[in-house]
Amino acid sequence: MYTRREFLTQMAAAGIAAESQMHDAEVSSERVVAGKKQNMKTYQVAHANLTVSRIAYGTATLGLEPDYADERSFKESYTRGSAGPMAPDAITKGLKIINTAYEHGITLFDLAHTYGGGKAEILFGEVMKMSPGLRNNITIQSKCGADSKGLNSSYEHIVSATEESLRRLRTDYIDILLLHAHDHLVEPDEVARAFDILNRGGRVRYFGVSNHTIHQIELLKNSVEQPLVVNQIKLGLASCCPIAGSLVDARYADFSGIVDYCRASGMLVQAYSPLKGEYVWGRTLIDPADDAPLEFKQAAVLLADIAKKYSATPAQVMLAWLLRHPAGVVPITGATKPAHIIENCSADRLEINRQDWYALLEAAVKFQRRPS
Repeated sequence: MYTRREFLTQMAAAGIAAESQMHDAEVSSERVVAGKKQNMKTYQVAHANLTVSRIAYGTATLGLEPDYADERSFKESYTRGSAGPMAPDAITKGLKIINTAYEHGITLFDLAHTYGGGKAEILFGEVMKMSPGLRNNITIQSKCGADSKGLNSSYEHIVSATEESLRRLRTDYIDILLLHAHDHLVEPDEVARAFDILNRGGRVRYFGVSNHTIHQIELLKNSVEQPLVVNQIKLGLASCCPIAGSLVDARYADFSGIVDYCRASGMLVQAYSPLKGEYVWGRTLIDPADDAPLEFKQAAVLLADIAKKYSATPAQVMLAWLLRHPAGVVPITGATKPAHIIENCSADRLEINRQDWYALLEAAVKFQRRPS
């Protein structure tokens, strides 16, 4: 198993650009498209003329000051649009981040109307402005369905939020638009009318959902004319209920079977927070908190042992575990250090065998199961 420091040393020895070797923003803006690009395996999105990288980059903290990445402030930044100030060097860092992700094979970039109170889309738009040709080589996905007052899937909000996202991104169209979460007051016919207006006007090519259960998707399908091509859910070894189903406590049952449903329906499954656990913010199976449950720590030991077996890092194994699923799951990574982005992209070349895949699932189920 490599530590991240060892992984960075190995990259430097192999001549791969590391964090300290990244060019300044002016050079990076030219290299986003012109630089030597590494290949990554891709997925063809069913019911859509889209081919996307099988690892995506998520922009939830893009452009924010580090102090605003704690649990409370971060949640406020994307659910209530009240993020802190954009970092003074945000554009320079953003160019490095997007450049690194693109050069190592990522072509699917995930945004949202509310990320950073809109700062993520603004910053991404600046990156594209400084990187001629980038727009035509990537898939941009954004989300709507929430505003400063909470969830909102009304016709007015969907249309206005999308128009605002287009202005921030400095683009004429969004490739995929997702409803960010299920609005309990949703009127499916209103959603359908909004999708029609945006699609026929060429402003959105394809549509999908996020955090939606089987029944919620079926409800929308009764009204929406366009196919729903994506469902983005929380999924990873530390939140495996959508795969483990009834093996995990009944409180998680709403999403039980959702991965198989999406697979049968031709919906691309995207996994957000694939490396995070649910116990302490910022602490994961890679670095379990002191007060984490015993089963969580035991799973972390197993993860480290399996990573050592594959000469990989624990993060790479966690991502490869998702990639091994035949549903074609797309992990959405959000590292803000170029070295960590390169590390995550390398998971595309790691293949976990069946025995190790199930050993990790069994360990994960143990710490997610709750006493009745």
